[in-house]
Amino acid sequence: KRQPLAGLLVLTSCAKEETESYDKFENQALEAWMTQHRSDLVENLQSEGLYYIDLLDAGDLASDPINTEDIWVSFDFSGRDLSGNIVLTRRANEARQLGTFTKYTHYVPFYRYCGTENTSLMEGTFLAMRNTLHLDPDYAAGKGVDPEFLLREGSRVRLYLPSRIVGNGVEGDGGYEGQFDLSAKRPLIVDMEICDTVKNLSLIHI
Repeated sequence: KRQPLAGLLVLTSCAKEETESYDKFENQALEAWMTQHRSDLVENLQSEGLYYIDLLDAGDLASDPINTEDIWVSFDFSGRDLSGNIVLTRRANEARQLGTFTKYTHYVPFYRYCGTENTSLMEGTFLAMRNTLHLDPDYAAGKGVDPEFLLREGSRVRLYLPSRIVGNGVEGDGGYEGQFDLSAKRPLIVDMEICDTVKNLSLIHI
């Protein structure tokens, strides 16, 4: 009677080892790709999630970081594979270029809840919104920000995400789709802009 359980434990162990092995391989492959194509960002590797970040615009430095409280975030979003093929977009101009534009699609930013626990965000975007971003000091100086940076309204970033913080494939529909679907176990490049924030009204007591 113990054999089925033992077999299950072996299968579970093998699956875990296989996943860990692939994650290690993907980390190395993504690092090699970054070294070849974006060597200026190699030192911007984030320890949680092991993704890379390019700060395109710091945003409104006078505004509070979006991780100071549970909040609703409006953010523009476009996703590409490492070859530059768009797999998901909320932008009408990109949809027109791709031939996926429809007049029935409402091309507006995502509107998602961003709290201490992730409930509805792609893991990579959640990590970038909630965590302190650690930037190479020389890179940060060139951007005019501190090496430890937090996203806020107006911040624009490009994230180079390994598949484990992307999910099991990425695809859009109804006018939001790109040129191709992103297969599982593939990195994703995300362009993201924090457009607006709204306090979690359920926490406001009148």
